[in-house]
Amino acid sequence: NVQMDINVGAVTTTAPALQLQVSNDGANSWISIGSPLTAVASSTVTATVTGTSAQLVRAIVTTAGSGVTAGYVLLRTF
Repeated sequence: NVQMDINVGAVTTTAPALQLQVSNDGANSWISIGSPLTAVASSTVTATVTGTSAQLVRAIVTTAGSGVTAGYVLLRTF
């Protein structure tokens, strides 16, 4: 299981989208899991993907605009 929490501060344009990815081959290839997570200004959102195990986990951040302040991004596996 993988869980991602993101706390978003001020957003001046478009809110970011975060996609969880996992790798089981030492980061040679990555597989997206779950749906992209989007956030709104001054909020904390959580995405949990169950039934997965991986050696490595990462979150890819994309945004159409420029200007977002993230309080924190927390990745957990359990």
